[in-house]
Amino acid sequence: MTPVYVFDTNIYINLKNIYPEDLFPKLWEMVEALMAEGTIISPREVLEELGSGGDSLVEWAESRKASFHPADDAIQQHVREIMSRCPSLVYGGRKSNTADPFVIALAKHVHGTVVTSERRVNHPQANSTLKIPNVCETFDVAYTNFIGFAREMKLQF
Repeated sequence: MTPVYVFDTNIYINLKNIYPEDLFPKLWEMVEALMAEGTIISPREVLEELGSGGDSLVEWAESRKASFHPADDAIQQHVREIMSRCPSLVYGGRKSNTADPFVIALAKHVHGTVVTSERRVNHPQANSTLKIPNVCETFDVAYTNFIGFAREMKLQF
């Protein structure tokens, strides 16, 4: 079975900012090929977050819309469970992190691995914001960062 990786919004943004396509074309080709074969996916909410950037990344993502999955009933049920147990994942109603529960829910649904640049909060306070890795651990969902993903996929560029 081919592994599935669910990319968080920050991974696409970091790709654009840290590994620009004009300097790392092979990396971008690999990411695009993995998206086309279904190894890299994201929830539609990630596409919506990328849309707020108003830059070339939006156009790039829109042209790969099939890799951004809408939330079906099962995923919505996972989101409800995540938000009921970890409401501080989405804090203050900010638009910048509303995709987070959908990223985790999609990974849980497809038995995939979340790829995020967020770091685990070691000792969250009762009212502090949880990060994706904390919630992944709560729901037994695997997670890694981009370098971990690249190593697992044995990518070289």
